[in-house]
Amino acid sequence: MNSSRAVRNGVFVALAAALAVALLAALGLFGHDRDSKRFETYLEESAQGLSQGATVRFRGVPVGKVESLSFAWSKYRVPKTDEGMRQGRYTRVVFTVRRDFLPEEIDEPATFERLVSHGLRVFIRNQGITGLRYLDLDVAGTNAATQNLPFSWKPENAYIPAAPSLGKTFQSLLESVGAQLSGVDFRASLDHVAALVSNADAAVGAVRLAFEEQAPAFEQTMVSLRNASDALESLAERLRDDPGLLLRNPDDE
Repeated sequence: MNSSRAVRNGVFVALAAALAVALLAALGLFGHDRDSKRFETYLEESAQGLSQGATVRFRGVPVGKVESLSFAWSKYRVPKTDEGMRQGRYTRVVFTVRRDFLPEEIDEPATFERLVSHGLRVFIRNQGITGLRYLDLDVAGTNAATQNLPFSWKPENAYIPAAPSLGKTFQSLLESVGAQLSGVDFRASLDHVAALVSNADAAVGAVRLAFEEQAPAFEQTMVSLRNASDALESLAERLRDDPGLLLRNPDDE
């Protein structure tokens, strides 16, 4: 009988301990949800310098902490395609923000979606020269910063898109320029420019030759024009001296 009583006591203690652990976990979870709200974002660039416990700021004011970093494919199922593998490699950053820094209606989907549509983004900032980084929530002011990464799953938490860092934006610009230049046939372009220069030189030579051929006739024309101008000027002087010339008969002179 003592043996069976000991077994019952052991089972009772184990159940009580399990219940206590579950109760503490539930209280901790509910207290966490009551005091802060969990968000997540995705990065398609290096997360070096960003770690669990890093500060989350809103326009420089500390408002929360980074809770975890992982890869998207460790949490969500992704298609077994090249695009799916690309999305699966996103760095998934989960962070919390204290509710006393959030709007009261933040849990309403319409309110949250309006904030995101108006440009609310997660920026990755460097913390001085230490190499450490933190998250900064702010409203994006450029088109590049408001571009969103595509993904095929439903986020577990409220999702705020991340703005590409300056380094990522510069890298994308270089890749775009490189892709455009790779399609340019520089040899053909140079040949085309050389042909244009040759044609222009030939046109200038033709104009010069035509001018040289017509130079004597042009010079004679200029001489005739000068003689006519001199005759008109002489007539004008005679008329100023004797306006009656216009009324006289040429035969009278």
